[in-house]
Amino acid sequence: MKSYRNLRSRILVALPVAGLFIAGLAARGALIDWLQNIEGSGRFEAVFFRTLSLPGGPLIVRRLAADSRHALDELVSKAPQDAELYLMRARADEAQLDFTAAESDWQKYAQLAADKVDAQL
Repeated sequence: MKSYRNLRSRILVALPVAGLFIAGLAARGALIDWLQNIEGSGRFEAVFFRTLSLPGGPLIVRRLAADSRHALDELVSKAPQDAELYLMRARADEAQLDFTAAESDWQKYAQLAADKVDAQL
């Protein structure tokens, strides 16, 4: 009888802890707004996402910010006049908390963008 009470008290303690853990995972699973709107077949899909092969089928997951930044560096070196690349790299810089690099990329984006007023905002 004592072991039943002990088990019951452990379960009553574990349930709220498990609930908080699951809620935390669900909150971390949300993507940033601008990242949610990347086209599935667009040129940025491979920069920000990768595909894992699992027994149940392929799963697309978010790349680390450092990996995305490295891939964007390569794209910028190939097309240095593409304003959208600087925009995406600035966002990746911010995700890495590298605000100096982000500011530099935001300024370059504003310089190269077709709509200068919108780019400044």
